[in-house]
Amino acid sequence: MPGLLDSLNIARTGMAVNRKAMEVTGNNIANVNTPGYSEQTAEAKSVPGVESSGLTFGQGVNVEEISRAEDIFIQDQLKGAEEKTGRANAKSAPLAELEQVFSVEGDNLATKMEEFFASWKDLAQNPGGEVERSQVIQRGKNLVSAFKEVDRKLDTVKSNINTSLQSEVKTINSKLGEVADLNTKIANAEATGRNAHTAKDEREMLLRDLSEKAGVNTYKGKNDMVSVALAGGQVLVQGQEANQLEFDSDKKNFFLETGNSEKELGRSDFGGALKGLLRVREDMVSKVREQVKTLRHDLVLEINAQHQKGYGLDQDGNGMDDETGRPFFTKGRFVVNDTSLDSPETIVDTDLNNSPNPNISIEVGGSSSQTVTFKSEDDQNGDGQLNLQEMRDGINEKQDLVQASIWNDGTGNYKLSLTSRDRDQGVSSVNTFNFSNSDIKFDPPTAHSGSDQMEVALNDTSHVAAGFSSAPGDNRNAQEMADLVNQKTVKGKFSFVDYYGKIAGEVGIEVNQNQMDKESSQDTLTQLQNRREAKVGVSLKESMLDLTRYQKGFQAAAQYMSK
Repeated sequence: MPGLLDSLNIARTGMAVNRKAMEVTGNNIANVNTPGYSEQTAEAKSVPGVESSGLTFGQGVNVEEISRAEDIFIQDQLKGAEEKTGRANAKSAPLAELEQVFSVEGDNLATKMEEFFASWKDLAQNPGGEVERSQVIQRGKNLVSAFKEVDRKLDTVKSNINTSLQSEVKTINSKLGEVADLNTKIANAEATGRNAHTAKDEREMLLRDLSEKAGVNTYKGKNDMVSVALAGGQVLVQGQEANQLEFDSDKKNFFLETGNSEKELGRSDFGGALKGLLRVREDMVSKVREQVKTLRHDLVLEINAQHQKGYGLDQDGNGMDDETGRPFFTKGRFVVNDTSLDSPETIVDTDLNNSPNPNISIEVGGSSSQTVTFKSEDDQNGDGQLNLQEMRDGINEKQDLVQASIWNDGTGNYKLSLTSRDRDQGVSSVNTFNFSNSDIKFDPPTAHSGSDQMEVALNDTSHVAAGFSSAPGDNRNAQEMADLVNQKTVKGKFSFVDYYGKIAGEVGIEVNQNQMDKESSQDTLTQLQNRREAKVGVSLKESMLDLTRYQKGFQAAAQYMSK
């Protein structure tokens, strides 16, 4: 039969268990505002009783373990919400920069285009005016500067994204190392019978951070260690070992270092902030850059074609509908024949009526090619010969790879100019056959202004072609140039200003959509965080009730001992 010592032991264990429970509860209260902290509980279990005289007598109580609250389902949902939030947050800054580049307010590319065409309207009112002619050239230079400024800003946006990517990789690598270290700490603690609750809370917060930054997947393995992998399946952490991500600042690509080897990674391998930044860089920035290239390409083609229809004040126009040969802008991807000619009427073939007929073969982008053969129907003035102007017209009528024009460098030298109509491909090869004038050769084709940047080709106000003749007061070309502002010349669907509005509108839509995604994902994340706190976090109200209950339990056990 149990005696006094057994009764004292029961009281002792009751006091010890309630004291330990108060300590655990006090620790919970102390960590109520600690991010990621999971509530801990002293799990009490009755000591097996002893039998005496056919009866079983209790032997008190012990704390079997300190448990940690956990909800794996909510943890997985939180990681998914962190990934979406990280992706939207990361896109916000570069998208805001793009929105500034294509602003619809204030001074922008659209206003520079409008001002340029307005200067031609002013010139049409006073075609001989020195001020108006000077203004046309200056507004053209302003437009060139505006295009260059857009390109510069797009380069800045891309550079800022790459800087952010490099910074994110450093942070991710640091966190991967911390996860591997915590894996080791947790495994060692549990192997020796100690709890590792604090380490598990820290690790769970790190995994959420990694989900937010890279959209990682996690898997539990032996000894409660976790493995971390990218969305593409590449392992970042395996047990106590962590691999490292590398961002190549020159190639602007990602690599995963695993031992002595490395593997190149793509956007599909990532989620979270990295995916968001890569999407803006590879989709949005590249897309708007191509759209600007389209706008610039079509604008230069249309303005140059129109300008070459007119006469400058320095030319002896006869009122006929012939051309000056002067483009307004120079631009990349145009080629000219080797040797300068004296005038647009220079004969390039003396006899179109006899075979073999002269022909020109044009190749664009190294693959697409067309051949133009000149025959008697190309002789516009009936002299049986082919001059430079007639050759240009025949090329434009019989093929669609290039736009032919007559290029005047302002010093009285004329050349046949071929500009690719494809904004992505340049003229790669030009071959001429059976021309009696050997000067009309492109061997090899010489590219001018070796980039997509344009410049104003005119260096004298007298070169501005306001009329279709050099007659005083002829404003016909200036008026037609001014009218281009409203014509659907870009892709046959948009005016120049409308196409800029299309670019700005698409950027604005992307910004607004991302803002909605950001707010939605943040709301979801907040709701999940609240659910987590309700299920595994610390409730002060419940903790205070528990503390009172354990205090009373301790007091009762002490009173039992004193009796």
